[in-house]
Amino acid sequence: MDRPLCLGLCGREDSALLAELQRLPGKVTTRAFDSIYSAIASLASFEPDAVFVLTSSGDVPEELAGAIRALLALRPQCAVVIVAARERELSFAPICQRTRAHLLLEPYGPAQLLATLDQALSLGDRPRTEAFLDLVHGVSDEINNPLMFLMGHLQLLQLQLDPQRDRDALEQISAALGGAQRIHETTERMRRIEAAAAGPRRADPFDLWTELSSALREHRGKGDPMAIVREPSDGAFAVAGDPEILRAALASVAALAFEFRDGGSEAHFVLTRIEAGIRVRLSLRGPALADWSMPRTYEPYYLCRALRGSTLGLSLFHVQAAAHGHRGRATARRLPDGAVAIDVELPLR
Repeated sequence: MDRPLCLGLCGREDSALLAELQRLPGKVTTRAFDSIYSAIASLASFEPDAVFVLTSSGDVPEELAGAIRALLALRPQCAVVIVAARERELSFAPICQRTRAHLLLEPYGPAQLLATLDQALSLGDRPRTEAFLDLVHGVSDEINNPLMFLMGHLQLLQLQLDPQRDRDALEQISAALGGAQRIHETTERMRRIEAAAAGPRRADPFDLWTELSSALREHRGKGDPMAIVREPSDGAFAVAGDPEILRAALASVAALAFEFRDGGSEAHFVLTRIEAGIRVRLSLRGPALADWSMPRTYEPYYLCRALRGSTLGLSLFHVQAAAHGHRGRATARRLPDGAVAIDVELPLR
């Protein structure tokens, strides 16, 4: 059984933040405290996985840093998220660096909140998700226009050549167009990541069992089918979401599962009904996963280092963006039996 996720809130009251945290899929326990300065002992007794510190205009950054250090001395594995007005970013950013706290700037959307929470819980030190999204957007824009120009000219040249006389040249152009098409597919993947991070535009019924089965059949090729375990076996696995975003995310994780399996690892899926949500778990086992750096799992292009020659470096980042956009979570952890579990948890509504 997975233990409940314990989340504490300190400082000014914020019912909207509390409601967002309480609606997370899975077992979540929340507790509000008046002030981090006076509640350090109570917080430590609560044994939170993460504490949100809601600041006000009167908070002094250095005093807050001292309180965070005192809490972490009692609860070293606790993640801390400082919630502050955007105009105070420069005041609180330095103490985040010194105390390994994470900064959530107001106003924020559900996807930003959940991205910050998952990053904080991973105890990683990677840049904020927004930095990666900005990079994805910039790279896509830089590449796409000249790429379309290049492909257009190659196709025009292809039409002008004689199929018999210029056979060698046509083969070279065809190979170049094939490479350009793969680059174009990467820019399209970047576009889908941006759309996923922006959040759903629709809330239609989406059956995860049916859609995941379809995605696995599409990516199977000539290999054996990929197993999906359902818990319970006769359960319903529908969520409300944007089919375009969720379908693309499932396609990414399905392709990833087969690439791991083709590389010699064991892979299968488990669909589980959890409290207020559904969890899609990709379970992986094999020697190639022994040195997998878990806090970096969802970092863009990490898979290019984990899977040599992989073309799926953006896949898990894409899945994470889709989960956060739907008020869900995406995490990776090593199970007691040594397997790696890539979990995507989506709320029922």
